[in-house]
This record gives sequence, C-alpha cells and structure tokens, in this order.
Amino acid sequence: MKNYIATIFASILLFSAATTVRAEDQVCVQSYGQPVVCGAQTPEFHALVKTGIADLNFAVLGGSLLIAAGVLSYYSTRKTSA
Repeated sequence: MKNYIATIFASILLFSAATTVRAEDQVCVQSYGQPVVCGAQTPEFHALVKTGIADLNFAVLGGSLLIAAGVLSYYSTRKTSA
C-alpha cells in the first residue's frame, strides 16, 4: 500500500510542477523637456488568458506519462523482502 501512495504522490508532484510567470510590460515615460525613458514593469495582478489545445507541450506531457508509467511498473514488479 505504501508503494501505491508513493507512486500517486510522485505522479501528483510531477504533473503539478507548474510555475507562475508574470509578463513584463514595456513602459515608456517622458517628462517635460526630458528624453523618453523606457523600462520593464511587472504588473501587480495576474490576468487570466484564454488558451487552447495548441498551447500544451505534448512532449512534456508524454514524457511525464512515460515516467509515471515507469515508476508504477517498477513499484508493481519490485520484490519485497520479508
């Protein structure tokens, strides 16, 4: 039973390894009589963006499934010492 719990836990960690990336906006300001100064500014809020199936990385998804299947196969065929 420990093996199944460990495999499920490892699979959850593998599939939920997402990171939050904040896009930087290009901001240009100009004071009166001064040159234009541009710089990057990170927004304060996270805006949701509609995505489609084309945004999935199928190589990473397939590799994750392959690794999870290998771990599950290893734990299911491993001999226990008593």
